[in-house]
Amino acid sequence: MRPAPERHPGCFETGTQSHEGFAGITAAVDYFAWIGETMAGASGRRNALTAAMNLLFEYEKTLAARLIDGLLDIDGVRVLGITDKTALHRRVPTVSFTHDRVAPGDIAQHLADDNIFVWNGHNYAVEVAKSLGIYESGGAVRIGPVHYNSAGEVDETLARLSDLLS
Repeated sequence: MRPAPERHPGCFETGTQSHEGFAGITAAVDYFAWIGETMAGASGRRNALTAAMNLLFEYEKTLAARLIDGLLDIDGVRVLGITDKTALHRRVPTVSFTHDRVAPGDIAQHLADDNIFVWNGHNYAVEVAKSLGIYESGGAVRIGPVHYNSAGEVDETLARLSDLLS
């Protein structure tokens, strides 16, 4: 007996389907639709989802700009990727950076001690880290502000980084 039928779509669905994944996707779509309806005033599910994504993209872009500007004001920091304010529409709000004197792991630990959680290392982009010349020194620190973060949280993160790196 074959584990799956020969016809579509069942031939691609061997084993138990990811019911928890389906529930998670449904909840996420409902959440974004709610944002589009309540915060952007959109009606209709498709319009609400589009409005939510546009609203959140613009908000996260302001957080990224604030973070990038603050990082660039700290001596020794190198921000990786797009930093030009007129080109922020071409990037996600996640910002990676290095420092010329403090290792990424030490920066991440310092922030974690203050309950600010970031990533560090090569972030599964080994060849990119090597081509950027940061692999051997521990990679980069990665901060990912999203729509449920505030400008105040970005400012607090920058203040902690400034204390450590100055």
